[in-house]
Amino acid sequence: MTSDIYNPLYVDFDYYTDHLEEEDALYKKIRSNSEKISDIVFDENTPTIIKSICQRFTLTDQQSALLSRLIRKILVAEVFIGDLIKELQGQLDLPPSKAQELADALAAELFAPAKDELKELHAKTFGGQQPKQEGNVLNLKT
Repeated sequence: MTSDIYNPLYVDFDYYTDHLEEEDALYKKIRSNSEKISDIVFDENTPTIIKSICQRFTLTDQQSALLSRLIRKILVAEVFIGDLIKELQGQLDLPPSKAQELADALAAELFAPAKDELKELHAKTFGGQQPKQEGNVLNLKT
């Protein structure tokens, strides 16, 4: 299990084994995204990047699994990327400064190759929604 906690696609493997329709829906969402976003999901380096970030921020295994889920939800536009800092604070129980630093690391090290595509996907999905807190990680307004 430990290695799968860093993989947004496999972190919930056991769950999806018993919920195949939900798994199919997830894969459909992934396939409907741009190639750059899908590349992040399927890239064999993604778990390595996430593990490195988790270790650098001294996240527990539980926090690491939650982070992988959150990353997946952002990549399929189930969670608004503009709320990433708020989500990190709430789900991972991080103080604001650490959540901001973690969001910045994710933006630079993981989301950067698909920055424009993520902005487009999230603008289409969430419309003019504004972040619920300061610190729009990918500056979706530009």
